[in-house]
Parts: sequence; C-alpha cells; structure tokens
Amino acid sequence: MNQPAAIAPRPVPVGAAPDALPDLDCYTDLDTMARVFQTRLPGFAEGQLRLEGLQVDSVRRSTSRRREPVPLSLRYRLEVSELSQSRRGAQSLFGQVWRSRDEGQAQAARSAGPLAQPAFGAPRVFLPEWHLLLWAMPNDPGLPQMPRLLDPTHVRRRLACVGLAGAADAVTVELLRHVPHSRATLRYRVQPAHGGAPTVVYAKTFADDRAAAVDARFGHFWRLAQADAQAPLVAQPLGHDAACRCVWQAEAQGQPLSAALGLTVGTEACVKSADTVNAFDAAEWLARAARALAHVHRAPLALAAGARAHDQAYWLGELDRRTRKLCRVDADWGVAAADITRILARRVPAALAAPVHLIHGDCHVDQLWTQRERIVMFDLDECVPGDPMEDLAACAVKLEQAGVAAPAVRAWIDAYAAFAPSAFDPSRLAWHRAAQSLLQVTRAFVYQRPGWREALPQRLAVAHALARALDRGEAL
Repeated sequence: MNQPAAIAPRPVPVGAAPDALPDLDCYTDLDTMARVFQTRLPGFAEGQLRLEGLQVDSVRRSTSRRREPVPLSLRYRLEVSELSQSRRGAQSLFGQVWRSRDEGQAQAARSAGPLAQPAFGAPRVFLPEWHLLLWAMPNDPGLPQMPRLLDPTHVRRRLACVGLAGAADAVTVELLRHVPHSRATLRYRVQPAHGGAPTVVYAKTFADDRAAAVDARFGHFWRLAQADAQAPLVAQPLGHDAACRCVWQAEAQGQPLSAALGLTVGTEACVKSADTVNAFDAAEWLARAARALAHVHRAPLALAAGARAHDQAYWLGELDRRTRKLCRVDADWGVAAADITRILARRVPAALAAPVHLIHGDCHVDQLWTQRERIVMFDLDECVPGDPMEDLAACAVKLEQAGVAAPAVRAWIDAYAAFAPSAFDPSRLAWHRAAQSLLQVTRAFVYQRPGWREALPQRLAVAHALARALDRGEAL
C-alpha cells in the first residue's frame, strides 16, 4: 500500500451544525479509512508505523436516534509494519461512530481507566472530526476481561485452577470470534510440560454474568447426548469462571452441516473437522437435525431461568421496532413493513402469551454440525422460553435464503412434525415464518453485508407474501 495522503471528512451539507456527522459510507470505504488511519493514528502519523493493508471485518448500523447514540460500529483489521524493528503483524480495531462529537469525546473520557497495550499503536483513540472512537484489541470496554483471556500466563493459571493445565505447561491463544461489547470465543492449546499431544480447550466469554447458567445448560445436554443417540451432541463442558465471565469447553469434532447440504457459505470455525461425513442426502441430514432440535424443546424450562421470554409482548415490540427502523431507511420499505406488522399483530398466536418450552433462540444452519451420523449443536447461549415454531421457522427461512432446495426444507419441517407432534402447529409456524422473514429484512440493513441494497427489497417481498398468505389463513 502506498503512503496515504491526508484526507478530510466528506463535506457536510450547507447549514449543518459544525460538528455534523460525516457520511456513514465513508467509514466502510477502505481507501478513505486507510488514509485516515495512516495520517491520524498515533504511531502511524509520526511515520513509525505503516499501514500495509486494511479490511472491514464486520459492520453494525442503527437508525434509532432515541435509543442509540452510535449509528455505526465496525471492526477493522489492519496489516501493520513497524519500520524501526522490521516487525509486521495484524491489529484489530473496534470503532464506534458517535452521532455527536461531544458525546464521543465524553465516552472516551469516561473510559479512561487502565488499558492493555496492543500489538501496534495506542490502546484507544478518539478522532473528533470523524466522531470516531477506536479501541485496539485486546481492549473492549464491554469485555474488560479480554486482556486476561488473551494472556497465556493468566490463562494457564486459570486453567490450572480447574485442573485443565499444569503450572509448567505452555499455553497458546487464538481469538476465533469477537462481537465487541457482547461476547467472544477463544481457543487454547495446552502443551504438557512432559510432552505428548496438546489439549485443546475453548472459552466463551460474555459481557454479562450468564456463564454459570450456560455451563449448566451444556452440562444437561452433554449428559442427554450420552443417553440418547438422537439428541444433539454438544461440546463437553469443563466448568465456568465467574471472574472472567467465561465457560470452558472441550473440543468437539465434526464438519459443518452446510457442507453436507452442498452449501458454499462459510461457517464459524469453532471446532475441528476430523470425521468423514456419511453420504446422507440433504433431506436426511435436515430430518436428523430437526429431531435433535426437538430434544432441545423437551428440555426443562428452568435451563432458561432469567432469560427474557419470547412472548407476545416481546414479539410485538420487536416487530414494531424493526418497522420503525425500515421507515427511517426508506419510506416505501417502511410502508410495506408496517403492513406486515399489522397482519402479524392481528394474528399473534395465543400460545405466545405464556411460553412453556425452552427454545434455542438463534437457530440456523451454522449452529449445526455433523459427527458421523449425529448432529452437533452449538451456541446454546441464547436459550429462552418461547415457541418451538420460532426455531423451526428461523432455520427454514435461512435455509431458503442459502439456496437449499424446497424438498429438503420440507423434510426439515416434516421430520420435526413427526417427531414432536404435540409441539408442532402449522398456523404458528406460518406466523413465525413471516416474522422471521421480516427480521431478515432489517438484518440486511443492520449488518451492511455486500449486496444488502439489492437483497433488502427481495427479502421484503418474501416477507410480505408470507404475511398476506397468513392473513388468508394459508398454513404451511
């Protein structure tokens, strides 16, 4: 990458406030942000560090002015060289774009406590003309435990406390997934001092105190999987750490279900691919996955203690919030979303008044893997009281978006209905399918993935068609 020239924020409209927010599209323009980082970040601006490459790992957009002072948050990955030491490496930055320059400055001042030194540059920087507050990993104001969990010496001591490492063992750390302010997944390889194969341990850490509940949930499903061959396999729980707000888990093995379905979309690589997938067709694999999901819905509701129920109030609030979001993005999209919401509010299932089932809460194909002839399930962190049809519909909608053939999606639904007839209801499934489709409309905007402008009206048309079919009383 050539040495960037200085750049100013895109001009704001005539008559705008002096601290008006630059165009939000600037923050995902790699050429623009490369010049900003090289000329404005400490170490880079002085010529000690050079930006060799830049990418945006994730984006989250918000239109709410009342609830959310940060309309855009991003994760950047910088490829950096330190000229004086001929050192190269990567540095992640978590960026928050604040609507008000003063609010961003105030947030930077409020978070002025001790910070960990990153691999390159300063731990925290506020660029006032860009309204941009940047945090350099391992610093995350929502996950203050991250520096400790990324420190091999600290982790070795914590693992030794639960019998997973010895004082002389060597530990290497790899950050697999990071959702700033929310959660992260890390992988540790513990190499015994006496030699031999390393032990692989995973940690999932959270911004809240759910670690003990998540550990208990995985313990329940681990025991169930040993007794019932149709229950989902899960990573073996190894305890939790209240101080670091994390759960420890052993390494699960398998391959992504998406591979067995012939999908080209990637999955989160949280486990090792070690087993050969049996040659079932897509319909058979989805039928097995549906039976595994039904076991989740039969689990004790107490496993979701303290979680917000996905009841009528929850869903009416979510639908209204998503509709208002689309109204702020585009008036025509907002009109269509409002029509969908009116239909769903009028036909909200009575069963949602007081949910009596545990549900996964984030069910999609990337949460499902295969191990020989069994299904492996991940991310039981979001379990809540709710309607089983929500999980069934959420996965069906995402399978269709991924291009899975209709007969295979039908097999997913039919297998669940046959295995759990008391929980299955076609009219509730139709309602949830329309609701999940509307959620997918807003997610296209929120996550700003490539092609979202084209995907959003297509998804909106699907959601509208499903809602109209529901209003005519047409169940799946």
